[in-house]
Amino acid sequence: QKGIVNGKTDKLFEPNGYVTREEFTALIVRAFAIETDETCDFDDVDKNRWSASAISAAQKNGIIGGTGNNMFLPESKITRQDMAVIAHRAGKYAGFEFDENAASSFGDGENIADYAVKAVSELYKAKIVNGKDNGFCPLDYTTRAEAAVIIYRLMQSCKLAI
Repeated sequence: QKGIVNGKTDKLFEPNGYVTREEFTALIVRAFAIETDETCDFDDVDKNRWSASAISAAQKNGIIGGTGNNMFLPESKITRQDMAVIAHRAGKYAGFEFDENAASSFGDGENIADYAVKAVSELYKAKIVNGKDNGFCPLDYTTRAEAAVIIYRLMQSCKLAI
């Protein structure tokens, strides 16, 4: 209704389809009304790409980083742990104060990358993310349904109008 998440077509949402890094970034930029920027610093994001301004805005506001070697890999599916890192940074951008003493006890916690542990733990404590039947599954790809739910919960937590 707010124009944050769109369907794949007018009649299909495809909740079990996967979200790419650029799609999740664009969702976050729309959800948090981050002012877009026309220049993009990543070598693999052409300035004419549909998502370039959202990627640039998220990068310039500290919400996203690259994957190394000045690359973003916009068309790659986003893992749950990378989605958590971006969502966590967006929450901080919006002023949400996470419990820094948060800890999660996912059965597969040792599989969460060091750079994502804090984000996953704090988002879990804030009830923004949860696990699956067999843990957090950090390397699983994020589905469209998961992305929509996480953004909705994050917006609620940040007390944004939804």
